Amino acid sequence: MVNRFALFSTSFFFFVYSAFVSGYLLSTSVGLAFSLFIFLDFVNKLGTELPIKEFILLLASFQWIVGAKISYNLGKQHYKYYMYVDENEYMGYVVPAVLLFYLGFSFLPQKLQIADLRKTMEKHKERLLPGGVSLVVIGVLSAIISRFYQGSFSFIFFLSELLLYIGLGYLLLIFKQYKYLIFSLTLGIIFILSVNQGSFHKLLLVGSFLSFFTISHKFKFVKKLLLIVVVVSGVFVIQTVKSDFREIVWRSNTGQNPLDVFWDLVKKEFVVQQSDYLYLSDKNETLKDQADLNVRLNQGWIISKVLENVPKNIPFQNGRTIVEAFEASLLPRFLFPDKIGATHGLENFRQITGLALNNKTSMGLSISAEFYANFGIIGGWIAILVYGIFLAFTIRLLVNNLGHNSPLIFLWFILVFFQVVKAETELMKIINHITKSIVFFMIFNFITNQFGVQLFLKDRDGES
Repeated sequence: MVNRFALFSTSFFFFVYSAFVSGYLLSTSVGLAFSLFIFLDFVNKLGTELPIKEFILLLASFQWIVGAKISYNLGKQHYKYYMYVDENEYMGYVVPAVLLFYLGFSFLPQKLQIADLRKTMEKHKERLLPGGVSLVVIGVLSAIISRFYQGSFSFIFFLSELLLYIGLGYLLLIFKQYKYLIFSLTLGIIFILSVNQGSFHKLLLVGSFLSFFTISHKFKFVKKLLLIVVVVSGVFVIQTVKSDFREIVWRSNTGQNPLDVFWDLVKKEFVVQQSDYLYLSDKNETLKDQADLNVRLNQGWIISKVLENVPKNIPFQNGRTIVEAFEASLLPRFLFPDKIGATHGLENFRQITGLALNNKTSMGLSISAEFYANFGIIGGWIAILVYGIFLAFTIRLLVNNLGHNSPLIFLWFILVFFQVVKAETELMKIINHITKSIVFFMIFNFITNQFGVQLFLKDRDGES
C-alpha cells in the first residue's frame, strides 16, 4: 500500500493547481481535491481492506462534485439536465456536505482486513463450501422466480437473488486458484442479462463488490490503477450507447437481438470510418456528446434544482420526508395499512424539485438534496454528518454483532449496502433497504443454522 501521506500530498498539490493555476473557485478546488483523495484511497485499499466507506464516498463525490463541475464547464447543453444555480452557491453547500459525510463516516472506525477473511476461509473451506453452494442455488432460484413473479413478496425475492453473489464470494475465496475464472464468468453472465434487460446498474455494483475479494493483496498501486482505468473505459462505453440502446430495445418493436443491437451501437460510436472524420471534427457536436455522457455521471443537476426551488417555490419540509422514511421502513403494514409506500419517493421528487416526471421515470433526490430540502444549508450539513455516523454504526453492528465478529460478514455487505452505495438514492429507499435486509439476514441465518448449514464459524480459540 502507498503511504497515506503521499495521498494527502498529491491531493494537496492538485488543490493548489486547481485553485491558483486553473482559477477554479476555492470551494470547487477543495471538492475536486477531496474527490481525488478518496479515489486514491479507494485504489490504495483494494485487495487489502474492504473499502466500503471509500466506495460510498467515491460515488457521492464524483456524482455530486466532479460531474457538477464538468457541467458548469460545459454550460447549458440540455433543456432539463443542467445546473440551476451558480457554481458558488452549489459548491458552497455540496462540498462541505461531502466533507461532513466523510467526517461522520470516520466515527466508530472498524477494521475490515481482507487478509482476515482469506485466512478464515482457507482454514474452514471444507465446512463453508456447503453454505456457499447453498447460497448460489437459492440465489439462482430466486432470480428465476423474480422474473415471473411481481407481487407483495417481490422485495424478498430481490434480496434472495443477492444471495447468489454472496455465495459466489464464498466460492471465489474457497477456490482461490479459480477466482479470476469465476469472477469473469459471473460478470459475463450478468452482462448478457443486463443487455437483455437494458439495465446495467447491477453489473456495475456486483462487479465492484466482487472485485473487493478478487483483487490480490500483492497488486501494486499502479497495477490497481490500471485496472480501474480499464473498468472506467468499459463503463464509458456502456454509458455512451445506453440511451440509444434503450430507445431501440425498449421502445421499438423490431425484435432484434439485444446483444446485436448493443454491439452495433458500440461499433458505430467507437469504430471510426474514414467518412466519419468530418463528423468528428464538429466541435459543437462533440460538446453535446460530452454533455449527454456527463448527465449520467452528474447527480448535481438535481441537487441544484432543489437549491433553486426550495424555499423559493416550496417551503422547507422541516423533517417531513425524514419521518416518512422511518415510518415507511419501520412500521409494519399490517398494523399501519395506510402508511406510505416506496412509490412516494417519486411524489416527493416532483414536489421538491418542481419537475414533472412520468411514473415510469426513476430518479432520486439523493440524501444531500433531501436533507437541504428539509433543514436548509446548516441543518443539511448536520443531517449528513449524522447520516455518516449512522452508516458507520451500521457497519459496526454488522461486524461486531450480527456477523459474530467473523470477517465472513464482509461478503454480506452487498446485501445490506446494495442501495446505500448509490449516490442518487433518497433516504426512504436507503432506510427501507437497510432495515429489511438486516431482518432478512437474521431470519435467513437462523433458518440455515437449523438445517446445519454453516455461514459463520467460531473456533475453540475464540476466533470467529
